[in-house]
Amino acid sequence: MTTPSGHTEAIAASRVIGTSVYNTEGKSIGSVEDIMLDKTSNGIMFAVIGFGGF
Repeated sequence: MTTPSGHTEAIAASRVIGTSVYNTEGKSIGSVEDIMLDKTSNGIMFAVIGFGGF
């Protein structure tokens, strides 16, 4: 299915996982590690963001 602008409404999770995440100042704060889906609505509930550590 496409949007009125011609873009598809779906994107593979594999294309999102690993994508950088930025704060409102444009600073990289981590990357998408996983995506959690709602089994009832089949929508995304939230993304798991990984950031630096030990």
